[in-house]
Amino acid sequence: MTAFTDADREKVAKAIAATEKTTSGELVVVVARSSDDYRYIPLLWPAAVALLAGPAAYLIGLVNSMTSMLAVQAAILVAGGLLTLWMPVRVLLVPRYIRRARAALLARAQFLAQNLHLTRNHTGVLIFVSLAEHYVEIIADKGINDRVGHEEWEAAVSDFVQAVKVGRLAEGFERVIADCGEILARNCPPEPDNPNQLPNRLIEL
Repeated sequence: MTAFTDADREKVAKAIAATEKTTSGELVVVVARSSDDYRYIPLLWPAAVALLAGPAAYLIGLVNSMTSMLAVQAAILVAGGLLTLWMPVRVLLVPRYIRRARAALLARAQFLAQNLHLTRNHTGVLIFVSLAEHYVEIIADKGINDRVGHEEWEAAVSDFVQAVKVGRLAEGFERVIADCGEILARNCPPEPDNPNQLPNRLIEL
C-alpha cells in the first residue's frame, strides 16, 4: 500500500513548482519507505533468546534431554525469524543509532543520485524522509549552505514533524516545501533566466 494518493503527489509537485518560481534554488523531495531492509541485525535477537532459553529450560527441568533442548532453541529461532519478516517489527529490533545512520547514508546517496550537486551555482536542496525510521533531513549544496544557518532547516523539519504527528503526511510535505521556499527566496532570489533544472515531483523509493 502506498503512503500517497495521486492527488497527494500532484499537490507536492505543484508546491515544488510554486516554490522554484521564487528562487534560483532547486528543490527535490525524496521519500523512502525504509532506508535498509535490515535483514540480518533483527535475527540476532531471536538467536540470542534461543541460545539462552534452551539451557535455561534444561536447567529448570522443562526439558530433560539435549535433543529436547535443541528443539526448543530451533523453535524459538524459527518463530523469531518469522516474526522479523514483518517490517515494523524488524525496524524496532534495530538500534536507533543504526537506523539513523542508514537513513543519513541513503539521504546523501540520494543527493548525488538526483544530481543535486550538479545544479548551476550549487543551489540544490534535498528534502529527504524515510518513513520506517521516522527520519527527516534537509541537505543543501554549498551555494545554499554558505548563506543559510542549520537552525533554519531545523525549524522547517519541525513543522513537517508536527504535521505528520497528527496524520497529515501530504500536508507536512506541502508545509516543509513552503518553509524551504521562504528560506530560499530570502537567500537565493530568482535569476533573470531561471531554468527548471530538476524534476518537480515526489520521488518515492
